[in-house]
Amino acid sequence: IKKFDKNKINYWFDYSGLLAHIRKQSLAELSDVDISINYKDIWKIKKILSNNKKLFLFYFFYKFYNKKIKKKIIKMFIHGKSSQLIIEPPIIDFVVKKKIKKKIKNINDGKIFSLKHWDTFEIRRYKNLKIKVPNFPEKYLNLVYGNDWRKKKDFWLAEGKN
Repeated sequence: IKKFDKNKINYWFDYSGLLAHIRKQSLAELSDVDISINYKDIWKIKKILSNNKKLFLFYFFYKFYNKKIKKKIIKMFIHGKSSQLIIEPPIIDFVVKKKIKKKIKNINDGKIFSLKHWDTFEIRRYKNLKIKVPNFPEKYLNLVYGNDWRKKKDFWLAEGKN
């Protein structure tokens, strides 16, 4: 996060990461943490993460064909280097979004949201980090997960209703 801030990379906690933060859950409870990034920053991010191989592995697939949704997507994630036999390694999944007029679009699933959630960000604390979250995060989570997002489910549904 500090390297992203230093390099003026626009990022924000999204989906699972935002959901856990607002629910006051530990990020360690999650199988992965989603961080959204701006499409225009993907090459800067690739350069930064490719040069830091001591703590994690970086995976970058540009215009990878996803058979399930029948389109090309950009897939970026980092995977911690801890032993899977001892502890589940941390995974950060980067969600690529692009500003289109007064909207923002998730380029992998095509979902479009109002720019009001991303024109500026709220700064929140998570442990010793300052993190960025979309404006009006509770309203945004209603759009993403429905009105019952506050209650933690015992399972995850692929349709995005968690």
